[in-house]
Amino acid sequence: MRVLSTSLLALVATTATLAAQTDVFVPAITAIEEGNDLSDTRMFSRDAFRAQQIVASSYLAPTSADLTAIAYRIDNDNSSGSVATTFDNVTVDLSATSVDPGSMSTTFANNITGATTQVFSGSVSVPAYASTPGGIGPFFAIPLAQSFTLTTANGNLLIDITANGGGSSVQVTLDGSLPGGTARFIGTTGPTSQFSRLDLLVAGNGSQGRFSGLIPDESFVLFAQSQVQYSGAMLLGATEIAPTFSLSGQGMPGNFLYHIPSVATPFTMTFSPIGGWRAVFNLNIPDDPLVVFATLWAQAVVVDPPANPRGLVLTRAQKITFGEELPHPLNQVSSSDPAATSGFARYTGGIPGGAVLRVSGTFQ
Repeated sequence: MRVLSTSLLALVATTATLAAQTDVFVPAITAIEEGNDLSDTRMFSRDAFRAQQIVASSYLAPTSADLTAIAYRIDNDNSSGSVATTFDNVTVDLSATSVDPGSMSTTFANNITGATTQVFSGSVSVPAYASTPGGIGPFFAIPLAQSFTLTTANGNLLIDITANGGGSSVQVTLDGSLPGGTARFIGTTGPTSQFSRLDLLVAGNGSQGRFSGLIPDESFVLFAQSQVQYSGAMLLGATEIAPTFSLSGQGMPGNFLYHIPSVATPFTMTFSPIGGWRAVFNLNIPDDPLVVFATLWAQAVVVDPPANPRGLVLTRAQKITFGEELPHPLNQVSSSDPAATSGFARYTGGIPGGAVLRVSGTFQ
């Protein structure tokens, strides 16, 4: 395993702009990126369900939050989107709870420790959306019939949603998030001279799921993988090329460059019993807040003389965005039965996470 010696902090861009404080995204990285997973399929994937989410109140505001709407986003990367649909008989209750996201119970009643307020009762409309490469799906909002004030000293925010059936028969996949940053496939791998399944992959080394290593003072693995052995180079950079640069005019038809490389580290793949031939790089992330929400681009180029006149092939890119340090601010439990007394956590092993959330209101 190689270790790239060049500082990531010197490579990544730090100009990401998050939304103004009339909206709070949970987690905050989803203001600029697709979530790093998909949500529990029981929530808005059928016309009847119950779901609870606990959000750390300190994540929303220092002292208090006066909430006017909540919203969920259609998944882009792991679904084809959604046709326009409506869910009938939906109710939303909000309350302050003494339960933390990380200790959320699968028994619904155990998460309710304070007085609840019904803030919505009616139909929820989901817009039509077709997923696009590298895109981000739209949010659909649930406006509150009355504002709800959460005082952070009184506990965390508990969202309790029930759909009692009627309306939609469409399965909607929501954008979801677990701890850490994001790694997204961008584009396509160029044609190789043989069936080699050449690709570029990312794996987090964190203990809270596959992307939890994409945070300050952690590490992740970046590797090129194939069914045949290649030599080549790992290309890293911080600047996207938009629009994508085609290399057809340089003798590499079907190949595209998605970023401006700043570092090129040569490799020769070695055999791995779990993935064929691999070139593996372990990247250590600086313990520096400037890394959070910064983006690193990666592609691999390999030598394949019969593939094209130039004899080189580029993989598709990975767009890596670093997330916030733990703990994750959101957890979720849900059931396909609106009358159920308990549900299922989205992730196993005590890993928190759930549907990406946008909360609107006044935060102070």
